[in-house]
Amino acid sequence: MLSQDLYQDHIHIPEVISAMQGKLQAFNKYDFIYLDSASSQKIYYLQEGLLRLGTYTETGKEVTFCLVQEGAVVGNFSLQAQQGRPFAQAYSEVKLIAYAEWEIKSLFQSDLSSSFEVFKLMGEHLRTMEEQFKMLAYCDVHERIIRFVLYLADLYGYRHQRVTFIPHHFTHEDISRVIHTSRQTVTVSLRELQRQGYLSYRRGEFRIYRYEELMKLVNKCMN
Repeated sequence: MLSQDLYQDHIHIPEVISAMQGKLQAFNKYDFIYLDSASSQKIYYLQEGLLRLGTYTETGKEVTFCLVQEGAVVGNFSLQAQQGRPFAQAYSEVKLIAYAEWEIKSLFQSDLSSSFEVFKLMGEHLRTMEEQFKMLAYCDVHERIIRFVLYLADLYGYRHQRVTFIPHHFTHEDISRVIHTSRQTVTVSLRELQRQGYLSYRRGEFRIYRYEELMKLVNKCMN
């Protein structure tokens, strides 16, 4: 599954987190959960939806680190908090639970086994970012676009008569930010994939006709 290669795997909410007294919050697509280090002094458990994590550099350049989905724990423990102006932005309708930093510290001091469970979730998040960096380093833009479409298939897709249907809410601009390219490049690459018969696309839906062949194409860049 592509999410095991690039993005945050789905993790069921641990008992330790559900037992803590967090605050449930809801966000609309493109809302910022936090936008700098000062506002990221909480730990967030993503209950539903997708988040885009990244930073603004000192020169104002926006850098996306990765997408994470439900089950992720994000906050100022991550690599992004150590550089630039970190942000977490909703990339769909999002529900998350916010926990005060003092509550997490108190948990670490009082319950070793529960602390280990939270550290495991943090480790998954850091692994996700590492895999995203690896993809950006070794895969060309065309391959990154294919991997993203396959990721959406893993997340939202369903198969009918050998065609994988993928309803989604991503614009070409959304995709370009995640894979670090221009919106025009995304459009050109998708048109080429459609011309070659791998997939078709329209607003709100992809259809993959040669799924296994696409998987073989993207596996080459990571080997």
